[in-house]
Parts: sequence; C-alpha cells; structure tokens
Amino acid sequence: MSFNVSIKAINSIRKKYGLNKSDSLSSLQLREAMLLSSSLGREKGVRHNNSQKQVAKSFLFRYEIDKSSLGKKDVVLVVHGKHISKNVYERLPQWGKRSQNGYKSAFKKGADECYLTQKKVFDYLKKRTLLYHTPFEYTIIQYTFVNPRSRDHDNQYSTIKPLQDTLVRLGLIIDDKQENIFVPDIEEVSGKNDDYRIIIKLSPVSRDKFLSIKNMYKKTRIKAC
Repeated sequence: MSFNVSIKAINSIRKKYGLNKSDSLSSLQLREAMLLSSSLGREKGVRHNNSQKQVAKSFLFRYEIDKSSLGKKDVVLVVHGKHISKNVYERLPQWGKRSQNGYKSAFKKGADECYLTQKKVFDYLKKRTLLYHTPFEYTIIQYTFVNPRSRDHDNQYSTIKPLQDTLVRLGLIIDDKQENIFVPDIEEVSGKNDDYRIIIKLSPVSRDKFLSIKNMYKKTRIKAC
C-alpha cells in the first residue's frame, strides 16, 4: 500500500529528531511522518453533502508498548492515530480504503507492525507467563482517549471492538469476551494541543478479584441510578 507524505510532515519529523534537510528518514521515522501527514490531511477535511467532515483516503495507526511499564504488573499500550467518532464510523461504506472494514484493518496492520518492530518486547512479555499469567486470562482494561476536542463517551465504542481484537492478536489478552475482560468507564482527555491517541492499561487479576470488581461496579451503577 502506498501513502502520500506531505513535505510539511517530513520537515516536522526532521526537526523533531534534529535532522538536516539532506538527511534521510529511517523506516520508523517515515512511518511517523505518514501518520502525521494523514492527521494533517484529516484536520483540513473534505465536506460531504451533509456537511460531515470526510476522513482521509486511508487510516493509519501506530502501536507502541510503554517500556516504562514492563517492569510492573500492568502493561500500557499506546495507539497513535486519529480514531473516528461513532457518528462518522456509521456513515462510512462497508468496503474500500475509506470504509468501516478499512478502519478495522488499519488497527490490525498497526498491531502487526508493532509486533514485528518490538518483537523483543513481546518475547519478554511471553517470559512473564508463569508470573503474571500472560496472556491475561482475567483482565481489567482501562481506555483513555486523547482528543483535541471533547467527545461523548458513546462515540468511542466504534473503536473499542477493533482495539480489543488486536489485543488478542498481540497475545496480550486471552479473549475479548465479557467472561475474561472488564472495561470500566472510558476516560477522556481533551486539549487543543493534544494529538490523537489511545492509552490502554491492562491489569491482570485473579478470577476472584475479577468477579469482585465487576460486582462492585454493578452495585455502584445501580445506586447511581
């Protein structure tokens, strides 16, 4: 698959890493430039007849394991790239680069590239199996969506399913069924200078603690109603 990378994005990456204009970008730096170029293109937007902003021709996501979390029980995964709202997702066609299927596939491609480029990290996680039971059989997952503009929490759910599919794909959770994972309230951070990204915190727990947390959350929700 080919991507168009803007000169503005390339120069931004060169400036970030202190490169001269004559210096070439590494494969990872080029990937980052593609991601930035894609985000810049989406910010400009192209309007539909119904005045909805159109997303770029193809979606692009970059997965990254937070290495500072590797020595701890929890694992933190960061997904860079512009995630779309539920309203925009539902207006996408089912097939094609700019489609619901293309959106889901972009997460899988990002996850696969993360596994290939950070294989040593995933090998390390596999060695933790005896200590923390990875893939995590019972896992509390905390999603934090970072957006330049605030969104309703319901608008994030179209992104949760493809994210959880990739967590299974990467071997970080054993299954994405409700019997194995629990997702409390989704958190959101918004600010004009924030880049689009999703922070995923995976906390492995015992079966008893897993059920206890789920029951406690349900009781809290009932009282709130």
